[in-house]
Amino acid sequence: MHITKQIETILIFLIIKCYSAGLNQNVKSKRIIDGRLSPPGLHTFVASISVHEYHRCGGTIVSKSYILTAAHCCYDKDENVLKESKITVSLGSVYWEEGKIRNVTKIIIHPLFDRKLKKNDISLLRIDKIRLKKKEISTIKLYPSRIDRNIDEENLLKATVIGWGLFNDGSSLGDTPSNRLRYVDVYIVPEYYCKMIYYKFHSTNLCVSSEDMRGSCSGDSGGPLVIKRRNKFYQIGLVSYGGDCNNTQPEVYTKLFDYIHWIKDIISIKS
Repeated sequence: MHITKQIETILIFLIIKCYSAGLNQNVKSKRIIDGRLSPPGLHTFVASISVHEYHRCGGTIVSKSYILTAAHCCYDKDENVLKESKITVSLGSVYWEEGKIRNVTKIIIHPLFDRKLKKNDISLLRIDKIRLKKKEISTIKLYPSRIDRNIDEENLLKATVIGWGLFNDGSSLGDTPSNRLRYVDVYIVPEYYCKMIYYKFHSTNLCVSSEDMRGSCSGDSGGPLVIKRRNKFYQIGLVSYGGDCNNTQPEVYTKLFDYIHWIKDIISIKS
């Protein structure tokens, strides 16, 4: 793209976002997620990760013994790695409090995870082996190709983020996680949108934005960003961080393509 056109596009993008932020002060009903309720049997690969029996993050079932999530979900408020005994995983229900509970037996944080720079924000939780049940509990496959190679202003990629994070009840932002699983459509946008805002943005991240201030919020971290191909879901990213729950700025996700080998190496090891 010609540099002048690129600058023009960036300016337009920022103007739109500023306008949305101002509008949001008067229209609370469009403040955040604006997602839809996930019907039972649709997103059976999503897991709720709880600390002290309270939902903290989302995750996905990538094998009968492993849950994929964000690395930062595995730390306490004092920046220490949590003990396995403090974490449980809920599976098989759109209500995180009603799922089948599994204990975490091992936390595996990416060896190059940097909390300060939010780099390599990915981890695996080993759990007691689960039994897969059609329409209740299933694994999800990772998309095997680089998905963001041809992203530009004319070619945005539509995807879906799923989670139990804070949500808008039609008038204001709640202060507790949603008890019911929700999902919302977003778009993968050119990475320089995020680079303008986040100095921590890395090549191993995806830059995600949306219309009408939709997106993720607290409690959605670690949850999946998925696409659908031939009527099957594939995971391409997981929620890492963002500016605020107003979603007036693009959000940053961990790009899973760059970690496929690391994930497969771990889950292929016999417990």
